[in-house]
Amino acid sequence: MLSVEQALDQILSNAKRIVETEEVPLKSANGRVLTNDITAQLSIPPFDQSAMDGYAVKFDEIPDSRTMPVKQRVPAGQAPNQHIPDSAARIFTGAAVPRGADCVVIQENVTATKESIVLGDNFIDGQNIRLQGSEVTQGDLVVAAGARLDPFLLGICATHGLAQITVFKKLRVGVMSTGDELLEPGMPLDLGKIYNSSRYLLQGLIENMGMKFIDLGIIGDSHSETIAAISHASDICDVLLTTGGVSVGEEDYVKNAIDELGELNVWKLAIKPGKPLAFGHANKMPIFGLPGNPVSSLVTFLILARPYLRTAQGRSHIAEQNISVAANFDRKVGMRQEYLRVKIEDNQLKLFNNQSSARLSSAGWADGLAIQPPGKPVKKGQPLEFLSFAALLK
Repeated sequence: MLSVEQALDQILSNAKRIVETEEVPLKSANGRVLTNDITAQLSIPPFDQSAMDGYAVKFDEIPDSRTMPVKQRVPAGQAPNQHIPDSAARIFTGAAVPRGADCVVIQENVTATKESIVLGDNFIDGQNIRLQGSEVTQGDLVVAAGARLDPFLLGICATHGLAQITVFKKLRVGVMSTGDELLEPGMPLDLGKIYNSSRYLLQGLIENMGMKFIDLGIIGDSHSETIAAISHASDICDVLLTTGGVSVGEEDYVKNAIDELGELNVWKLAIKPGKPLAFGHANKMPIFGLPGNPVSSLVTFLILARPYLRTAQGRSHIAEQNISVAANFDRKVGMRQEYLRVKIEDNQLKLFNNQSSARLSSAGWADGLAIQPPGKPVKKGQPLEFLSFAALLK
């Protein structure tokens, strides 16, 4: 069996960006992946800007009496006149500072009459002014290619006046569930049948990543039906995920279908849960054969399929910022790398009481996955590598 690291290396060696590009309105770009670097179209702020409501003055002109006439009024959005020597300008937050003024005294530090002001204490040269270009200079890199646009990055793009953004088209990810035992929620549940939870689990994961989910339904345990379904998927999907049918049982047909339609690159991993994962190509389409048990599907998707899909979507590589957290449990040695459902309590990892690959409730309870390396027991207080669901679900 391949180690997780060996399998991931082989999978990513096949990874390349699949999708084409398109231009979309900025208001529709949330969650999309940027195709090219965005550089500052202008300096930010684009002019010396008042940070407070108050009065703009030239510091060196403030008289000993601290009394100055008010000669102009500068609301935000209006171009000011040149600074008038030995005077103050009434100014508001966000307004352009008159050229020649170099200090904004906040209104709380001023006694004002109709035509003049008396300055109080506590003012210094340059205060309360955001200087032109103090945040970004024109030409600076502001958003890098491969970034997934979020509300913060959209705001930055809007700051630079960008109404249209060039992004990668959404990766079309098909999901095909296999197994005669599966039923869709809402159908009567007969003896021997179970509801198809993995389909909805994977749909949420794919859509959270900003990709297009294509539902290919449930395929029965039949070689010909499996071949036909995968062939159809290769016409409408960029990548296919299947669940079930990749083990060595008499009713497992996905692995053989991949062999028949293309090539199998990875099969059988030293991972728990998720040993019978398959990765290959069918009709030149990348295909992940995920295990049928829902937690196995979840773990293998997060650890192995997710990095591939990010690359295929055009996203830039970001090293995972994993942390180490002390375990509050003991655990016997295992022969495969195990991904344990855990919760952080009192800065320690608490283990879910049943680590069965069929217990999807464990994922709803957990904060993430703790890694138990193969061949090593866990002792209470020992630090384990922790993968947060909050980070893995992006």
